[in-house]
Amino acid sequence: MLNIIKMELFRLLKSKSFYFIIITLAITGFFSAYLLNERMQEVMEKGGKIQLNRVVVSVPEGGRYFIGLNYNANYLIKEKITVFEEMSVMLSGAVVMILTGIFTVLFITVQKSCGFTRNIMSCIKKKRHLLYAQFITISIFVLVEFFVLFLSTELGSILFLDNFSYGMPLPGLQCVGLKFLLYIAFSMLLILVSAVFKNNIMPVIISIFLSLGIITAFIGCLGDIIAKKSGYNVFHYLDQYLVVRNIHVLAIHSFDEIHLTVLVTAVAAILVYSSVASVFIEKRDVK
Repeated sequence: MLNIIKMELFRLLKSKSFYFIIITLAITGFFSAYLLNERMQEVMEKGGKIQLNRVVVSVPEGGRYFIGLNYNANYLIKEKITVFEEMSVMLSGAVVMILTGIFTVLFITVQKSCGFTRNIMSCIKKKRHLLYAQFITISIFVLVEFFVLFLSTELGSILFLDNFSYGMPLPGLQCVGLKFLLYIAFSMLLILVSAVFKNNIMPVIISIFLSLGIITAFIGCLGDIIAKKSGYNVFHYLDQYLVVRNIHVLAIHSFDEIHLTVLVTAVAAILVYSSVASVFIEKRDVK
């Protein structure tokens, strides 16, 4: 098991896409502070609010679903902002999710084309050990993403934002921690999807649709239609436990209201997705 983890980590460090995504996130975090400062000055002069690249789909029974890049900096217009508040906004958007999702899919599915899985499967008794190694590797990748985003955002904020605060409030740290668990659950879902499909085309499409909120909005609208026709609101509470929706709506200002729901959702999703994925991997034919 330990050797499998080492090999997966070796693959991660040898992957060019890994460094591409890390560099992209570093640039994103750094220049987002500059763009935010420019936009904040413009908006504050007009006495308005910032709302960029955000399309809201209202579902009477299911709630509100956000489609698009989903970058909403309304909550950053205040006297002082911290790096965790900036990270929370960026992590709720689709850019980081798309990068994480596509890398996860390609990292998992590339094994099938290069023969890596066949060689590993012939050396281990329990195929699910490969899944556990992939889970650990992707978790490390997400952790590196968060760390790079933290450093680049803080550096950019120090240079460009006049209202930046060095404080690290506990709610902000807890919010980012829950975002980390949600991103792990999101990646685990894509590992499951990659295990189901033979190629990487559909998993990549699904990851993009999930990141943009299209699938969650579709579920909410479908639930609304069913509720109107049948009188039973089956999906009324379902949207509270959708991983992607929680990534979109979780913010420091709403942390106290939904943090327990988010924690249960993230942990349950990781356990369920990993269990189902292990079933598919155990049945995988590598001959």
